[in-house]
Amino acid sequence: MPPSAPPSSGVQVFLRVRPAPKPSGFFERDDIDPNKLIFHVPKNERLIVNNTRTTYGYQFNGVLDDKSSQDDVFRAIGLPAVKNALDGFNSTVFAYGQTGSGKTFTITGGARIIQ
Repeated sequence: MPPSAPPSSGVQVFLRVRPAPKPSGFFERDDIDPNKLIFHVPKNERLIVNNTRTTYGYQFNGVLDDKSSQDDVFRAIGLPAVKNALDGFNSTVFAYGQTGSGKTFTITGGARIIQ
């Protein structure tokens, strides 16, 4: 008998905000929807090409803020993927970002002793 559809099928996109010693202040969480980020791009009058739009909103399935632990990341992303895999569905966790942004740390947790 084939397995039934997983509880959350399809691609899901999560954002993990990396802790920064000096935050840029260019983004904030939406007051109404905690899974939406609002980015404020300062206008540069010296540029020849510059759009007049300076505010952009992006919706995610989940946002893990800079205070999120590795356990929080696993509970939000890893555990549902493992459960789906054990139920017979394909599951992938994929990290994308700029070099040095914390992809490997997010996926592996860094060099720590597993309890």
